[in-house]
Amino acid sequence: EIGLISGYDMTPEAALTKLAYLLTVEPDLNRVKGKMQQDMRGELTRT
Repeated sequence: EIGLISGYDMTPEAALTKLAYLLTVEPDLNRVKGKMQQDMRGELTRT
């Protein structure tokens, strides 16, 4: 309800970098939320 999304095992540094990148290339915040939970370059693993 408060808008948090899971970062799984992503480091804070990777999450910040990924968020900054996604906000520059994706205008839709709902898609940014979805892409934050997808592995792009090995930055997270779903366990």
